[in-house]
This record gives sequence, structure tokens and C-alpha cells, in this order.
Amino acid sequence: MESCRPARSSLPFSEVTPVTVINGGDTLTFYELHFYQVADVRNSMKLLYNEFGPWDLSLYGRYEDQLPQLVWNEKALFQGGNAFTIAASGTETSSAYFATLSIVDAKQNDALAPNHPNRPQLIAYFNTAMRKLKPNREFIQVFENYRERLE
Repeated sequence: MESCRPARSSLPFSEVTPVTVINGGDTLTFYELHFYQVADVRNSMKLLYNEFGPWDLSLYGRYEDQLPQLVWNEKALFQGGNAFTIAASGTETSSAYFATLSIVDAKQNDALAPNHPNRPQLIAYFNTAMRKLKPNREFIQVFENYRERLE
């Protein structure tokens, strides 16, 4: 039996990808950190839940209706460092399978933009954390209960 998942072995563990959104007459480009070598597209959400507890905000899913963007506001990632707002999402289709993070700093600047001073540190931090991620049944239960309430 063939899997409906796309072949991921040729993809990198992660990469920063520009995303363009058109809203009315405005075009906005921002950057996301995509994780391709994950067992579950919710791993970015699970990672943040493990680190910071429940999310602060839920937004409509960028990639899938049934998978929202979960947002953690003003979280300090580094000792003595700035706080960041982080949105986690993902997608699982026949052509795409990844978990994703979007990150803005306290001034609402895209922290994954090529010229942001924290970009290398953020990429390294989340790559390391994602590789070390352990299963968390609590997150799955909380997330599924949340989704049931939305239906």
C-alpha cells in the first residue's frame, strides 16, 4: 500500500521559506521556518506547548481549515534577550507535508527575514529544539479537545 504522504527524504530537515499573502490590493511577503522531517505536522505547535504551555491566540489555518495557527505572544527565547511572538502551523496534503513557525520581534519585525539580527540564532534554536522533541500526549489531548469545541 502506498502512502499519501509526499516523499520527504530528499528534502532538508528545515528551511526558511518566503510566503506571499495578497490581501485586497496589498501584497505582503514574510518568512516561515518549515520543518519537513517531522513525524507530525503539529510538531511546531507541540514544541511551543511544551516550552510555554497553552497558546494565547488561535487564527484561521493558513494552509488547512482544520489545522489552525496557534500563537504564543511575547515569549523570551534567549536569556536576557528580546521577546518574540511565534505562530505555529503546518500542512499535510498529497503534495506538501511540514510543520511551520512564523516569528516576529517586539517591534513586529519579521524575525526570519534575511536581514534580521536574530535570524541565525532563531533558526539554530528551533532546529535543535525540534530534533530533541519528545512525544507529548498532553498536547495532543488539549489540541483535540480544542478542535472538537470549534466544530
